[in-house]
Amino acid sequence: MKAWQFTGPGEPLVLAEVPVPEPGAGEVLVEIRAAGLCHTDVGILDDPGWLSQLAPRPLTLGHEVAGVVVALGEGVEDVALGARVGISPAGRTRPGLGQGGGYASHCLAFPEDLIPIPDGVGFAQAAAGTDAGKTARPAAACRGQVEAGQKVAVIGLGGIGQVAT
Repeated sequence: MKAWQFTGPGEPLVLAEVPVPEPGAGEVLVEIRAAGLCHTDVGILDDPGWLSQLAPRPLTLGHEVAGVVVALGEGVEDVALGARVGISPAGRTRPGLGQGGGYASHCLAFPEDLIPIPDGVGFAQAAAGTDAGKTARPAAACRGQVEAGQKVAVIGLGGIGQVAT
């Protein structure tokens, strides 16, 4: 498969041919249908401070990911083939950070990090929702105690702020 890989700060992503990963025990393989470009990805490209938080290079970036489950590793029973899912960037999988991410045709994930995509939600919306959505909602509803119909001011209306509105 083709994958856009990070080789080091200040270097452009490299389009590489790499094997499609095979799910190990307790993993699933997701065929990527959408992957977002986040400010974190841009920061990784330019800032050496990110290196300590990343898997070894070359690394396929892309942590805002949505797709379809196409293979199950041994012992995976609660995930259906063909399921439409997002992958939480904050879970054990850490796509595009701790292991290969969504800037490729496929990536691996742990079942507990899968987020079912509701009917009527597209893959692009779901990919953005895995990061910005999972950040904005808890911040507004839980920490900020914002309730439906309440007016709030959002400063810095980037991706996370837009999801919060």
